[in-house]
Amino acid sequence: MTKEVLNSNNASIKRFLNPVQELRLIITNAKSQENIPLAFYQSAARQYLFYLEALCRIYKNTNNNKLFKKLKFNIKSLEDQLGKVDQYESFHNKFSKLKDFPAVLLNQLFQHFQNELNNLSNLLIKDNWLNDKKNRVDKIITQLDKVDWLNPEEEKKAIAKTIRKEIKTVLKDYKSEKLNFDKIEEGVHEFRRNLRWISINAQALNGLIQLKKDEKAADFKKYLTHEVINSLFNKMPKNRADLEVIEFSESAFYALSWLIAESGDLKDEGLELICIEKLMKETDFITDDKIATEAKKFAQNVQLSLKEIKAKMKTLVDAFIYDDKILEILKKDLKAV
Repeated sequence: MTKEVLNSNNASIKRFLNPVQELRLIITNAKSQENIPLAFYQSAARQYLFYLEALCRIYKNTNNNKLFKKLKFNIKSLEDQLGKVDQYESFHNKFSKLKDFPAVLLNQLFQHFQNELNNLSNLLIKDNWLNDKKNRVDKIITQLDKVDWLNPEEEKKAIAKTIRKEIKTVLKDYKSEKLNFDKIEEGVHEFRRNLRWISINAQALNGLIQLKKDEKAADFKKYLTHEVINSLFNKMPKNRADLEVIEFSESAFYALSWLIAESGDLKDEGLELICIEKLMKETDFITDDKIATEAKKFAQNVQLSLKEIKAKMKTLVDAFIYDDKILEILKKDLKAV
């Protein structure tokens, strides 16, 4: 028997219920498959976990810090594990298509994929996602039912303040060089992750964030590509609750989307090189002094060296932050709420 929410007409709780209920369906379907963790991984679960994590990041600042902080931990643990599985499978699929990619490296990569899939299985069991009784989804719904939600106007202002604070932190960390691109994972990937939360927030808040026309389209033409304008991430959910909304300047939000995509490509190139180097070390494929050179030969889709990737990332971000002041525009939009 599944737990149903008592307060389901509340716009705040609905934001959580949509992805939670999708997860419930995904879990039910996965449990009917022969390979449960694989079925769960191949579903849209990660998308809904992202939405829930985004909401927890916001509501731990606007409502019950203890509750949403704990919920965020469980959600993030599962999302992170799906990310590990995805990374190894993505690289395995990519390298499998290369004619001369060494079999010993492919086998090692597949072993990593299997190990992470096993870790996913263990996590699903340990955190009670698969239980028929007292499962994680029902527990989440029970917890949400007990939240003392703010009224819509107070909540809108609190959410805007929280997102604005996150943007200020990104700017502060980048300008102080606390956040830099010396490393791919801790630098390029981390910076992109911070920007991406702004975009995910817009989807997770289920219509509370909308885009408004502005006069910057001509100035930001380089960002406004066909792919960006037509991206599903830039189509805001309808404001079905008929709430007063938070509005972002359309061109600045598109620019944000552009940089997320560009930095994602650079991040993937860097991680591809790092992955091959790691596989070579683990299998003693070649002596350490030749690893960097050999890895570049096998990374056929990588056009830049790690040094060039970091330099290009800095050039893009400097223009985004200092020249075009995109984050300042978004900050101003939030301050106006």
